Amino acid sequence: MARSKKEPPKKVGPRRYIKKGDIRTAKEIQDDFLEQYEALGNITLACKKAKVPRRTFYNWMDDKNESNAAFIEAFETSNKIAIGTLEAELHRRAVTGVRKGIFYKGKKVATELQLSDTLLMFLLKAKAPEKYKDRVANEHSGPDGKPITHDVTHHVIFTDNGG
Repeated sequence: MARSKKEPPKKVGPRRYIKKGDIRTAKEIQDDFLEQYEALGNITLACKKAKVPRRTFYNWMDDKNESNAAFIEAFETSNKIAIGTLEAELHRRAVTGVRKGIFYKGKKVATELQLSDTLLMFLLKAKAPEKYKDRVANEHSGPDGKPITHDVTHHVIFTDNGG
């Protein structure tokens, strides 16, 4: 019995590969990706959900190719939406909280509401950076607070060539 060879993906249009049986147009594939990206906020996950190779996404983002301009603009809009989605989830976990189960001897006996102080701090830093940003000031000085001085010594070695 002869083994069937796995067919490579068909090339459809410039630099776009689709799997056999995928009847979506390039625009539909891009729209599917953008929809997934808005919901997930992650390129890798959006590519998997939309069944798009990551390399294809980066080809679409190549600004040297003028035909990619519309996708790049659409992605910038989708990125703003994705950031909003992620911020909403961050807010939910920090302010509203997440119910987690409490287990005893392998059985769920209760739930508790867990809030995240760390996520709340990230929200504050994003919304009011003038008040909550990290402030670090590194100052270096020499003895008694004076400037640091560097002494440079040059050693010159003369060799006698037996003259």
